[in-house]
Amino acid sequence: RQTVSQWENDQTVPTLENFMRLCEISKLTMNDFFEQNVCAEKSSPTEVEERYVFEYSASDIDKALVMLTKERFAWSLYGAFFMVLVIVTASSNTAVALGWVYLIINLLRIVGLVIGFVRERVKIRSRMSAEKYVYEVINGGICCTVYSSYGELRLYKRIDMTCIEKTWNSRDLYIFQHKQRRYIIIKDQIRADSKFKH
Repeated sequence: RQTVSQWENDQTVPTLENFMRLCEISKLTMNDFFEQNVCAEKSSPTEVEERYVFEYSASDIDKALVMLTKERFAWSLYGAFFMVLVIVTASSNTAVALGWVYLIINLLRIVGLVIGFVRERVKIRSRMSAEKYVYEVINGGICCTVYSSYGELRLYKRIDMTCIEKTWNSRDLYIFQHKQRRYIIIKDQIRADSKFKH
């Protein structure tokens, strides 16, 4: 059930073995399946307006992770600073005790964020540095295709630009989120009039 859900949400694609089983269950040959998809594509003409190929360096990945975690890190620091003020200025023992409790909670959250950042950095660096990301802007949507270092298709996802949930923007990178997945655009590799800049 979980695997099928990931296919439906464009998080993964079926293996060749699973694809063959699906064709068997639905009583379609692989050719039938591809012909149906080709017909569907021909019925809605597509024109690639922009196309970019990104291979992320360790530096790009680190910058993206900092962008994604700095907001949570900043809120935890503000919370810790505020609790220090409460402890210093509080007149009652109860307020001081509560201030210490919340200060410890915020400090633990900061430690957790740092540990999470380091672990995520190792995991994401090893995965993303071995992949190639192709972004195409087609008919007001974005098609993202991910290939392994061997050229194997890892992910194909079409995203409507109006359905982007959240964005992050810096001098070097633009990151957008769709269905809990984040996509990284390197600004100096895209056109000056790119739709990613608007």
